[in-house]
Amino acid sequence: MASLIWATRFRDVPTTGEATGHKWHKGVWRGFAAPKGLPKEIAAQYETAIKKIWDSAEFKEFMNRRGFDMIYLDSAGFAEFMKADNEDNGKALKSLGLAK
Repeated sequence: MASLIWATRFRDVPTTGEATGHKWHKGVWRGFAAPKGLPKEIAAQYETAIKKIWDSAEFKEFMNRRGFDMIYLDSAGFAEFMKADNEDNGKALKSLGLAK
């Protein structure tokens, strides 16, 4: 939806890719984080509870009604995603001259 709005309302404004050559695509994501050093057994309890919510029909219906795409990542997968997202943000900001 946001891409469609952008394409129809701001036709004369280049995309980040057009302006910089960097193929940067952003969207909204949600996740849970805990303090560094959280005991592994407590982290596992949280991960189990979050997965149970994720698997529920109520949660899926809630997200689908609002038009959100859904991808589940366990804690290790989410950590990798956040690291890659941070690196990608840095590249984009540097290509825009907004970071060193």
